[in-house]
Amino acid sequence: MRLSLRQLSVSCVALTGLLAASAHAQSAPASSSGSQVKKVSKPAGPARKKSSSGNGLSSSVLGQYTGGTEEISVTSHSVSSNGVTNRTPGGGLMPHQTAPRSQSGVTRDFIAKQAPSSNITSLVADLPGVTVTSQDPFGMTGDHLQVRGLNETQMGYLFEGAPLADPINYAPYTSTLVDSENLGSVTVSQGSPDLNAPFYNAVGGQITATALNPSHRAGGFVDLGGGSYSYNKEFIRLDTGDIGNSGVRGYVSFSHTGYDNGARGPGGLLRYHVDSKFVKEWGDGNSISAIFLL
Repeated sequence: MRLSLRQLSVSCVALTGLLAASAHAQSAPASSSGSQVKKVSKPAGPARKKSSSGNGLSSSVLGQYTGGTEEISVTSHSVSSNGVTNRTPGGGLMPHQTAPRSQSGVTRDFIAKQAPSSNITSLVADLPGVTVTSQDPFGMTGDHLQVRGLNETQMGYLFEGAPLADPINYAPYTSTLVDSENLGSVTVSQGSPDLNAPFYNAVGGQITATALNPSHRAGGFVDLGGGSYSYNKEFIRLDTGDIGNSGVRGYVSFSHTGYDNGARGPGGLLRYHVDSKFVKEWGDGNSISAIFLL
């Protein structure tokens, strides 16, 4: 067989290429396994947090590509000029209770719907275990109250944390205390009173009343009422709103109430009353209030 020099050189080059390709194919797995061993032998770094979705991606990767998951909930409600929010179940007769005892109450949503002659005692007449009788329909004289058979002299009365009852005969005199337009809520505890309550005659329970908080906006409120036997009531309240950046806001109110004695004889009854409340707020939920009643 005759081969030329040119054919022989081409055959040598092809054989050299085949040998090089075979050597490269055999060395590639070894190189790959060597790199894996090298990775395993490296010291372990700080562990990365895994995402809660369970897809194996780190939190940094999720934050980079998905931006994370964020939920924003915005709630709001309006408050009318007389303090009604329409947020209490039962029209204000079923406020949410969290105290570990038997108690019930009324809120501003219920109080604003009652007659302007209402007072603390008459407002709780529909609550469980409570019986109220009145000497007159205009709320100007003392009312009688019983809670589970115990009368008002055996109940503890609190208004904004201060005791109301006379220290001698324990009569509460709620009809002359505060205008119903300025009442925020009334709560009745049909069992035992608070352990730190500032009275010692409350064997029948406790009645707690709070005043309406001043508005954050300056304004006013006027209420007029009239009825039989020349009954009339005029009420006006002025709110300062937030006073600058001081955190202070307040209101001052004045009322006049009167009626004739009617069939019981000549005469009548007049009442002039002034309420005032100022609140100072600071920090995270800190506040102090000053109340003036006349």
